[in-house]
Amino acid sequence: MQHTVIPSWYQREGYIKAMVNLIEKELKGFDCPEKVMIFFSAHGVPLAYVEEAGDPYKAEMEECVDLIMEELERRKITNAYTLAYQSRVGPVEWLKPYTDDTIVELGKNGVKSLLAVPIR
Repeated sequence: MQHTVIPSWYQREGYIKAMVNLIEKELKGFDCPEKVMIFFSAHGVPLAYVEEAGDPYKAEMEECVDLIMEELERRKITNAYTLAYQSRVGPVEWLKPYTDDTIVELGKNGVKSLLAVPIR
């Protein structure tokens, strides 16, 4: 059986530009686009995958967010942003910060407008 392996694509130019185009479009729907917090939410993995097994996922997601924000800045979009992780289950420690906890904290800290951006 023939197969093709697709390496991580988080840093691919087409993916980054597609994400930036979507974010730029969605920000225009807010009354004050420049005051919107961009909230990146990535699927979580158990912390042990990263710390013990050496999975590059956390670093890849952080780099992905950095690349998206760099492209947004080239377009003069300089909103505040954050990254959190979702979908934890079971009794083990997962990547933090957790999406649900972060949303609550942002609200407590006065964030009024949030654009949720799922990344993978």
